Amino acid sequence: MSTYNRCQMQLKPGAFFMYVNGLENSSLDAQNSADAIRSLLGIHTNSISVDYYHNETNMAGYVASTFFNHGQEIERQNASAYQLGNILQDKLQDRYNICDSESVIYGVVFAHSHGAALTDVALNLIQQQYLKHLIVICYGGAKLIPKSKAVMIVNHIRKKDHVSHLAVTLSSNDKSMATIFQRYSSLRIMGKTKQEAISSMATEHTIAAAIVQLMDDKSQRRNHSLQERLHHLSVVIDSYNVVVHPTLREDNPDCSSSTPDDDQDQTDGSFWAALKKTAKAVGQSVAKEIRTAVQEHKFSTYMAQVSNDVSSMLSGSFPYQDH
Repeated sequence: MSTYNRCQMQLKPGAFFMYVNGLENSSLDAQNSADAIRSLLGIHTNSISVDYYHNETNMAGYVASTFFNHGQEIERQNASAYQLGNILQDKLQDRYNICDSESVIYGVVFAHSHGAALTDVALNLIQQQYLKHLIVICYGGAKLIPKSKAVMIVNHIRKKDHVSHLAVTLSSNDKSMATIFQRYSSLRIMGKTKQEAISSMATEHTIAAAIVQLMDDKSQRRNHSLQERLHHLSVVIDSYNVVVHPTLREDNPDCSSSTPDDDQDQTDGSFWAALKKTAKAVGQSVAKEIRTAVQEHKFSTYMAQVSNDVSSMLSGSFPYQDH
């Protein structure tokens, strides 16, 4: 697993937490998630407010804006992001004191799934002096947010949260980034240090092609030196805080007992029986992967990490600087 330096910060008395939900969530769903965060505060419930911003985007709207560049839906989502930005700006401004150092945190945004994409746009509207006192933590985000956009930004993704991986890949600006971070994350989970992972990636053809897409190189030359690839990978990795977590065990694994049809196939040595059995096994495997991906993407699945994040913030220790 990745290791992280601890950053000493403190939540200002009267600080706020803001939850931003993902796709297909009702206002009640968003409120319930905010309540779950509130329940983690314990004795701090009186000094920290917990609010939520209801992201009304549904799957149809996401598909329309992502695949069909639907202008009206894109404008609606941008308007929603602007509203979120104005709310955050007002909250930060109300708490602003020019004498506060950057270690004093006024607010924390918890963004899930598409809520991260909305938050990414909203951050563009907030004045810089306020962003120095804002933390953004994304869980299964549909967008990787660079850490330069606030005093601290963390992108949490579960290893088999393929919903998040796909959404990040579909973001036109992040396709090459997704390739790099998926490989980087897998190497870190295998136990490699940050530098070891970067050194390994710099020699891989797929990563080299991704670097070409990211580099501002009009010639699009593909013979960058190893040193150039190492440098650019370091710059990209250092621009984001991405934390990848191992997959949870499924609570109800598929039963392996045979059905009568299975038994019949096992005794039938024909080609078609074997093909049918193989197709069924493949179908079950794909279905299981889909169920796992959906389960891994749920905000409730990330709650253990949310709990760790809240505990860290309450103690003034933020372990998110990758090294």
